[in-house]
Amino acid sequence: MCSVQAHSSINSTLLFAYLISDWCIAREVDPNFELLDPGELCQLLRRFYAEVRRQDNTAYSASSMRCMRAAIQRHLKSAPFNRSFNIMSDPVFNAANKVYTGKLKLIKREGSRPPKHKGSIAEGDLRKMMESDALEPSNPIGLQRLVFVYIALHFCRRGREGLHELTKCSFNFKQDDQGLEYVTMAHLESTKNHPGDLVNDPDNNNERRMYATGGEKCPVATLRFYLSKLHPKQKAFYQRCKPLHKVKYCDQTWYENAPIGKNYLGNFMSAISEEAELSKRYTNHCLRATCISTLLHAGLSRSEVRSLSGHRCDASLDSYAQPSGQQKRAASHLLQKAMGHQTVSTVPRPSSTSVGNLPSMFHQPHTLSRPPPSPRQIITNQIGSSNPNSIPPNSSSMSMLCRSTTVTTPKLTFSVPSNEFSTLFSGCTFSGSVVININK
Repeated sequence: MCSVQAHSSINSTLLFAYLISDWCIAREVDPNFELLDPGELCQLLRRFYAEVRRQDNTAYSASSMRCMRAAIQRHLKSAPFNRSFNIMSDPVFNAANKVYTGKLKLIKREGSRPPKHKGSIAEGDLRKMMESDALEPSNPIGLQRLVFVYIALHFCRRGREGLHELTKCSFNFKQDDQGLEYVTMAHLESTKNHPGDLVNDPDNNNERRMYATGGEKCPVATLRFYLSKLHPKQKAFYQRCKPLHKVKYCDQTWYENAPIGKNYLGNFMSAISEEAELSKRYTNHCLRATCISTLLHAGLSRSEVRSLSGHRCDASLDSYAQPSGQQKRAASHLLQKAMGHQTVSTVPRPSSTSVGNLPSMFHQPHTLSRPPPSPRQIITNQIGSSNPNSIPPNSSSMSMLCRSTTVTTPKLTFSVPSNEFSTLFSGCTFSGSVVININK
């Protein structure tokens, strides 16, 4: 059994076993519930499901209730108790399970928070991440991170599951019937959904592959290059990086004779998100979500996706089948078009001459009963010149005149060519309501 799965299951089992024992003690009931006969245990569980709450007196979520019942069942079946009945399916526990089902409905009706599923990486963030220096393969840190991203995406790996158990021999380089090179796992792994070996797939039909793309940052070439830089005496696949100032590109070894810690491995995507300045902090599991959602959006059937992700049923993919950012934008554009609005495919960035970058007082125009005066006339009138022609006709002279000048104006609107705006009004301060229309 996978050690990660064993540890998480053991922790969950112990947690809820202690919980029901403490609940029994608080109500002056024998805490040795493992020794009760099925009928007595049913009555105990019936009351427990109805009354159990968190320490802060809030209700457990529906997912926590499901984990709780499964953990109690594992506890009863484990040594030294080895109880043969099943509290989730045996008819003798129907009364307790009816209360359990009713509790789940009550939690849903009261608006309990839904379980948080790790979302996929946004398209823009994914491209930005791949182009960033955080995944630069010319140094040991960037190379290791790039390999981690490739493996997590192509093999649809869970966040921390099995990372520490990977070795340099965990991958095979092969060619398919078309002569195309790819990488696959050298052995079957125990996972959350498949705690044992996948003996039902002797021909390895569900083999996951990472194909070579050629060119820069080819996944297969990157993996091969990473393996060539690992420490020869260390079996771990993820090894501790040497200090950057001690590493040269031509060095045979970029990594030390020591594996990376589990916590460091588990925070790979968080570190990448921060260094690449992504729109949000992603987790390792977001790469798995990205893999599944990308395949679903590309039109693969759920059975095909399940064969790669390892899910047991189609319903397990519901949380991943969410609309992408591109689909959400398309939906918004369709609704706006139906209402008569014009839509744009991209939003222009504000520039120094954009109205959107001006103070808020420039945003609402005021209508005038007469044509608006030119900027030259306004500045001339406000600084007290009786002769408009006294302002030099060239832009550079006008800019010199306007610097450190406070111009008090009434409610006015005028137009300025975009290529002259910064020149005309550099250093000029306005007092009053002014609207400047930028003419491109």
